[in-house]
Amino acid sequence: MDNANKLRALLFSSLGLIAMGIGFFANVPKHYQGAHAEDKTNIEVNDGIVELGYYPQSIVKPDSTEFSKIMSEGQHNDDIYTYNEDKYALIESVEYYSEGGGIYEDGSSLIENGSAAFFIFEPIKWHVLYNDSDQNVCFLYAKYAIDTMAWQTDFTEDDNYNAHVGTNPDIPAYDWEYSTIRKYLNGDFYNKYFTDTEKGYLKKFITKASESSSNKDVEDYASIISPSKFDEYKSSKKIKGGASDYAKSKKLSYHWHSFESCFIWLNNYKHSYETKYVQYARGTGVNDGDFSERANYEGNGMRPMIALDLSKVTVGAPKDTGSGSSGGSSVSAALIIGIIFSILGMGGLITFMILWSKGKLVPKMGMKAIIATVATMVVATSVGFISLASYTTTQVTGLNTPGGGLGGCNFQPGYYLQSTAPYENSNANFVQVGLSCYLFRADGTVSYCATIETDDASDFRGDSGSGTWTKSGCSLKFTYTTPMGSVAPTFTISGTKLLYGGNEAYHFVRGE
Repeated sequence: MDNANKLRALLFSSLGLIAMGIGFFANVPKHYQGAHAEDKTNIEVNDGIVELGYYPQSIVKPDSTEFSKIMSEGQHNDDIYTYNEDKYALIESVEYYSEGGGIYEDGSSLIENGSAAFFIFEPIKWHVLYNDSDQNVCFLYAKYAIDTMAWQTDFTEDDNYNAHVGTNPDIPAYDWEYSTIRKYLNGDFYNKYFTDTEKGYLKKFITKASESSSNKDVEDYASIISPSKFDEYKSSKKIKGGASDYAKSKKLSYHWHSFESCFIWLNNYKHSYETKYVQYARGTGVNDGDFSERANYEGNGMRPMIALDLSKVTVGAPKDTGSGSSGGSSVSAALIIGIIFSILGMGGLITFMILWSKGKLVPKMGMKAIIATVATMVVATSVGFISLASYTTTQVTGLNTPGGGLGGCNFQPGYYLQSTAPYENSNANFVQVGLSCYLFRADGTVSYCATIETDDASDFRGDSGSGTWTKSGCSLKFTYTTPMGSVAPTFTISGTKLLYGGNEAYHFVRGE
């Protein structure tokens, strides 16, 4: 083969490789929810979290050296201190709810009631909740209760035990439009705790009367989540959060000896005739509206919602941490190897056959050289096809799971957490303490834990039952034994969720 023909063969192969590569990567799912327009700012998302604004959060304890230096050397305006370019809020007398057992974010014990403490201003963390196409916004929900506050401080109760705002009997104390918490969120909170640049990313949105305790739609920069939205997202880590150290130190109510089950306001009243009550959530429980507190109660957490203006920003998509979830944006090694070797092998063979048919290779190449060249290309093509088949098998057909087969649904072994808290068919107003969880292993075994308190099942114990599982099409069947006897349920696989009776029962939280 002379140099001209070698160059021609190389050119054909390279052009084929480039064309097929462009075609493939043009169809790789992107990491972002929308195209990055040049005139928009991209808001970075890390593990589903956006950082925007700042607020006092982590504690500086009074027995620390840092506390003494802030107190003695810091510049301050009222209760806001500046030290080494950081800002701190001072609470002169911390106060805790009487439940007991709570801890700070770093795992340390609560300091004594009545002690003074500083709280450093830190970026507020927000869950990316959902997009509203009608308003062209992306709603963010605070990861924690960042403060405590009464729903209504201008609270007046009449002789009939009805409560209203100030001296106006026509405005019930629960009304969101006139609430103290709305005034704060759309006043001091919006104005003081976001930079001018960050304010440019935010957009006023409509808090609908149907999703609030107001009798009409109102416009807000910041709002409180409705019970219906909370209930919709309560099974995900977009809802479960807890509280900042700052909120914990302002007599935040909580239950089960953990701030993970702190009480947070929801934007709804209990009943239309009870004007003094506003609904709240306890941990992830709404419990059919039975949790409510007087509007002037100061111990419930404030956990706001804000909205990013999608005409001004793009929002980075949360990273896909599930290694086996369908539609993910990551490209596996098997897929990459399969594409490269298939293109090189097939491209080389086609080029070789074209040149051979035109008499360009014989007799300039000996038969041994021709056989060796063809064999090399066949091997490369085979490696590529095998790798692609392996990728298809593990990612699409489910052949890597017990009971899987062609046409079957995806199923990724790992931890599957219960998606709803109340016991089904329960006649009592009862909320389960903790959620149940299954661990499905790739070897076909399953373990069961009756009570999980963390949203990633990191406290899984597997002490409530064990057995085996099989997959057939979209059905997941398993049998396991508990201290109360054997159980043999069947779930329907739907993406990363397991359905029972058509309803979501469990969802994937992490790999085994």
